[in-house]
Amino acid sequence: MFIKTIEPEEATGEVAALYAAEEASMGRVMQATQCWSARPDIIVPVESLLHQIRDGFSLGLVNFRLITFIAAQHVPSSYCSHVYFRVFAG
Repeated sequence: MFIKTIEPEEATGEVAALYAAEEASMGRVMQATQCWSARPDIIVPVESLLHQIRDGFSLGLVNFRLITFIAAQHVPSSYCSHVYFRVFAG
């Protein structure tokens, strides 16, 4: 069984706008974001909440991403480690 998600090239409306914003800021649509598209009725509020948490972080976005990268290595999450490494390397 597979979860049906909305591919970036298939996205319309609010999901397309959300994907475009993530593409602009991260250079890609993260798979974690795309997973939320299995529930298009809640993807926008969930992403909004995550952005409120991240954008209001007292140490700034770079440090938030660095902490996320370090946490991903300790979980371990090879996907998140790879994505955040590419953010810092690129």
